[in-house]
Amino acid sequence: MSREEFEQWVAKHPWKLQPYDMSFVDHDSKRLDFTAPDFAYATEMASNGGQLRVYFKDGVMYLSYNVM
Repeated sequence: MSREEFEQWVAKHPWKLQPYDMSFVDHDSKRLDFTAPDFAYATEMASNGGQLRVYFKDGVMYLSYNVM
């Protein structure tokens, strides 16, 4: 996946992804096996703790969806 394809996917996603501060990047990177993503987007955290986080690194998109 190119960066342009990633950015287009983010822009078209119906959940209104926004640039992400990467507060859970350590948690996600250990489980998804990546380091220091080039770009990250996420939804606002829902009342149930649910959040979609999307990372891009070396041509690969990583998705994390968590509910706490």
